[in-house]
Amino acid sequence: MIIMFEGMLLLLIFGLIAVDGPVTMWNTALNDGKIDQLRAILLNIPIVVLFAVLHVAIGLVSYVYFRGCDPRRSDEIPRYDMLLPFLVLKLFENIPVLRGLFLSVIFAAALRLVLPTLDMFPGLQHDLGIDESASINTEFA
Repeated sequence: MIIMFEGMLLLLIFGLIAVDGPVTMWNTALNDGKIDQLRAILLNIPIVVLFAVLHVAIGLVSYVYFRGCDPRRSDEIPRYDMLLPFLVLKLFENIPVLRGLFLSVIFAAALRLVLPTLDMFPGLQHDLGIDESASINTEFA
C-alpha cells in the first residue's frame, strides 16, 4: 500500500511539473468545466466512508455471531463467501419478509453493476460520432 501511495505521489509531482504547476492545472480544469466533476466526486466521499464503516461493522457482527462455531467447517455452508447470506438466514429465521428484502437488495445491487455498462454504449456511440446509418467497412488493409 505504501508503494502504491508513493507511486501515485510521484505521478502527481511529475505530472504537475509537466503541466507547469498546480495553478495552471487548476485554471485549465476550471475553464474546461472539470471542477464541477471534482466537486461531485468530493461530495461522494461521505457516502463511500459510510459504506466502508457499514461493511466493517457487519463483518464484526458476523465474526462475533459465529465466534466459536465455524459454519464452513461444520459443513453448513460450502464456501466462506456464503457467510453473509447464511448470517441473514440465521438472523431473520423467524421473519421471512426480511429474508426476501435482503434478496431484493442483492438483486438490485447486481442490476446496479450491469445497467451502467449497458447505458455506456449509446453515450460512447455519440462521443465517437458514429452515425447509425453509416455503412461499416469490413475490408482490412
